[in-house]
Amino acid sequence: MKSKLDYYLISFKAYIISILSFLFKIKGNRIVVDNFLGKGYGDNSKYIIEELLKIDSRIEIIWIVRNLKENMPDSIKKVKYGSFLSMYYYATSIIWIDNVRNNIKPIKKKKQYYLQTWHGPFSSKKIEKLAEDKLSKEYVKLARRDGKICNSILSNSFIQDIQYMNHFWLKDNVEILKVGFPRNDYLINNKNNQILIDSVKKELSLPDEYYLILYAPTFRDDFSIDGYKIEFKNVLNEFKKKTGKECKILVRLHPNVQKYSKCISYDNNIINVTDYSNMQDLSLICNTIISDYSSTLFDFAIQNKPAFICSLDLENYKKTRGLVEEYFNYPFPFATSNDELCKCIKSFDEKRYLNNLKEYFDKNPLYDNGNSTEEIVKILLKKLGER
Repeated sequence: MKSKLDYYLISFKAYIISILSFLFKIKGNRIVVDNFLGKGYGDNSKYIIEELLKIDSRIEIIWIVRNLKENMPDSIKKVKYGSFLSMYYYATSIIWIDNVRNNIKPIKKKKQYYLQTWHGPFSSKKIEKLAEDKLSKEYVKLARRDGKICNSILSNSFIQDIQYMNHFWLKDNVEILKVGFPRNDYLINNKNNQILIDSVKKELSLPDEYYLILYAPTFRDDFSIDGYKIEFKNVLNEFKKKTGKECKILVRLHPNVQKYSKCISYDNNIINVTDYSNMQDLSLICNTIISDYSSTLFDFAIQNKPAFICSLDLENYKKTRGLVEEYFNYPFPFATSNDELCKCIKSFDEKRYLNNLKEYFDKNPLYDNGNSTEEIVKILLKKLGER
């Protein structure tokens, strides 16, 4: 929510539509979708909708957007985020799909089915109930409501199940769909798709023979940039010595702090890809990742690619946001300084790393197997048939 005024204006519209909702009949083939409060076509929902429309083109898809010029398939109707019309479509859609918990909606009717896809794997950061003292009152109110009206929520791991059950204010009968994430299907099913990988590299003007390192840290609540002060030249040198290849680092900051990408110095081997929209494609083309508190580490783990943690501002981050204990059990090489990061790269042993991944995920199973989208679509088609 951009401001409290936005929050109250959209809440008012939702309230009005809720009062009038008895006048609006639910349409049995209509689905309303939102992605990150109107950011457009993407995340898990994109893959779910694409598969649904392949099976039945008669399904009516309404996608809530802030920018009505957002590029998406012609078969999808775009509706302005926060408008009365968007609230009308919520009131008349048989299925709601969302990936955040602070989206203001009208009162949900008994026959409507709400799928919460969430927007990431198990969170290293303290979130929801664990971070309640750091969250706004408006967010907590909406998150609590989301937990009460949610019919099902997607999970891609055992540890995420536990996080949902303990910290997401979910009602007792919510269904945790242990099928993995559709966006991870894309990674699993395309990790050896050389044609796709080559086309993305070509789009970004990247030579085939280079070893590519993705640097993708998360944002800081206090907007500090201390955690981004990676010594890229030293990292490049260590990877070059380790792999015997020329290397490039692709820098992709979190969308919440895009403007801070200007604080980093770039050259031919340190490339800013912060504005590149498809994170999955970056995960496919890159050989390894360096991150801090971001769940993108697991995107590389499911592809059996090296993932390194470098938390330069660990103590401050623990104070300002907080980390769950599980973070310190992750199977990834861990550094809190640039020197430690270079040592981790120098001593990296692929066989030991893969064994660590296997041991960790044997204890904490992943549900991603490349069939998540198919399983979710079966569930949604069944719900459409029931209503």
